[in-house]
Amino acid sequence: MKLKKGFIRIGLFVILVAIVVSIYVFLSKDDGEKILVSRQNILHGTIITESNFDEYVYTINTDKSMKPDDVIMEKEQIIGRSVIYDIAGNTIITDSVLSDEEEIAIHMNNPVISGIKATDISQFSGGIVRKGDYIDISVIDNITGACADVLENVYVFGAYNSDGTLIEDNNGYAMIINILIEKEHEQHLNSMLSKGTIRICKHEKRYADE
Repeated sequence: MKLKKGFIRIGLFVILVAIVVSIYVFLSKDDGEKILVSRQNILHGTIITESNFDEYVYTINTDKSMKPDDVIMEKEQIIGRSVIYDIAGNTIITDSVLSDEEEIAIHMNNPVISGIKATDISQFSGGIVRKGDYIDISVIDNITGACADVLENVYVFGAYNSDGTLIEDNNGYAMIINILIEKEHEQHLNSMLSKGTIRICKHEKRYADE
């Protein structure tokens, strides 16, 4: 009886080992395609760089039939691009959640980069403005105190700390931003900024649409 139980235990152990080996072989098979997956939550506005790539992203093999059409498969496809939606951890990264200036500029007639500096973080929505955000710009007139709308739905090309360091994640408070605007709007923007105190808020309609 004891001998029979011993054979049963050995048999169960062999089956268990076979199952584990099969799972390992399935997950590590080479006939799948490599895709990029988020290692942790990635907040919108985060720029994926060479230095933070491994912190935010890792590679897995997946069955070809399960691969989304616009999935990101190569590291080169994501480096230098910003996240335009919050991405949860362990999520397949697709092109639709990433943005870059080249794509945005295509839809503009004569795009230029203009820099704006704040004297207080309250001017830039408490300093939470990040690359990839869309913002509305207004100015409070120094003489009349009236608030005038200047530009809306403006793309933030870069957000920087007061020392000029690029903010690549959720750490730090934006005090300087570069924005992408039409050349024809640049003179109007500079003229309005000279008349008063700038106020920036995130473009509500855009985020409501998302």
